[in-house]
Amino acid sequence: MKRILLHLAVSFLAFVLGVTASVLWRFQVSVNLPEPGLSYIPASLKIGTLGTGLDTTTYLSNGEQITRKCQNLTSDIKANSVLHARHHSGADVIEWLSIIDSHGQPIGQTILILENSSVIRLSTYREKLCETRAPTLNEMRWFENSFR
Repeated sequence: MKRILLHLAVSFLAFVLGVTASVLWRFQVSVNLPEPGLSYIPASLKIGTLGTGLDTTTYLSNGEQITRKCQNLTSDIKANSVLHARHHSGADVIEWLSIIDSHGQPIGQTILILENSSVIRLSTYREKLCETRAPTLNEMRWFENSFR
């Protein structure tokens, strides 16, 4: 009987030690992981930007580039209709948001779409329509977070 209790006690201690080590290992590994779904992008990715105003091309150290082009249309209705026409062109929508001012009134829309091999952010702000084109979703997120 004493032998069985000794074996049970040793087994229980080994189990508790194993579970504790596993939990600590997972915690240590999860702290060092990037955000789920996004791979690591270094802070020094940008080499330089060419352009004036909102029409720019940003060159990245990995050889890729991110372009942003804006145009003023005759009205916000026209800008939103162009945005909706691009949405219905068969591209995959990743996200769609309305831009709301401080009074709760809609003043624009933004849509993130996957088209062929690039990611495109189309945004309207009143009568302005802007298109930002990046090679990957990770680089688009980096660009948007870098210029807020």
